[in-house]
Amino acid sequence: MKVLILTNLFPYVGNRSNGILITNRLKHYNALGIDYDAVALANRDGVIVKKLKSVLGRTCPDVLSQVDTVKYSPVCIRRNVVSVLLNKLPIPSKQTRQARKFVQEIEKAFNIDEYDLIHAHGMYFVAAGVIARLLAEKYAKPYVITVHGSDINILMKRWKREYINTLEGASKVIFVSNALLEKAKSYGYSGENAVVIPNGYDPTIFRPQDENEVRRLLGIYTERYKYVGFVGNLVEIKRADKLIEIFERIRENIENIKFIVVGDGHLRKKMEQEAREKGLEVLFTGRLSHKMGTGDNIQRIIGSIH
Repeated sequence: MKVLILTNLFPYVGNRSNGILITNRLKHYNALGIDYDAVALANRDGVIVKKLKSVLGRTCPDVLSQVDTVKYSPVCIRRNVVSVLLNKLPIPSKQTRQARKFVQEIEKAFNIDEYDLIHAHGMYFVAAGVIARLLAEKYAKPYVITVHGSDINILMKRWKREYINTLEGASKVIFVSNALLEKAKSYGYSGENAVVIPNGYDPTIFRPQDENEVRRLLGIYTERYKYVGFVGNLVEIKRADKLIEIFERIRENIENIKFIVVGDGHLRKKMEQEAREKGLEVLFTGRLSHKMGTGDNIQRIIGSIH
């Protein structure tokens, strides 16, 4: 079997762990001997868009072509200011028009007839699922979609008809939780081709350990203090915008408390400033490798303290 993987969750320069759930899945593909090509769907910003994003402190990520044993092939379409603005509007046909542009670029790079299955990850602004549907219809191939969260919780309401047509046409739609499936059904999706497969984890990395020993290892041990932590991207969809307010309320009710935030995002500077203004002891570590005990991680955490 040969599978064409389409994803808008992928590692990029500066954040090789982005889309790590996809990378880890593909590592298992490698271990099982499954033949595949992984296509990272990205936008190529025009000059004006680049300038605007630089003013806002944001950049268009450069796809990393390889992470460990997993290879990604970037396929990009150019976007200008008009397309960025249209992206913010709930125009019913917008996703299909954009998807057709990606289909053309994918066809230039790959022979679709070689694949037995198309597997799309995500139905975001770059809708991998819609691209998979168009390719599947054109080449008479089965397609599967995995939806991960924000695509259903936030965006499905905006492009309801497009989502439903795409989900209903798939051989299977994989949801990472029952709640996500129920959310999709509330918008009119039948759920007849749905299957729920929760995200997994690596028990060799994420496992119970003695908390005080770990704190001593990382140089953050303080006797009789408790830590409240957050791990994730510092963006609104993760409700990182509420973290400092939450921390402040916790401090009002619990003595000897400190806070640690693992992750990064455009909200970080604002959060750091709010924490200082409120006199909260919050350790911001930035992004860390999943292998917590590595020397690089320890140095970064200790460096964050000082």
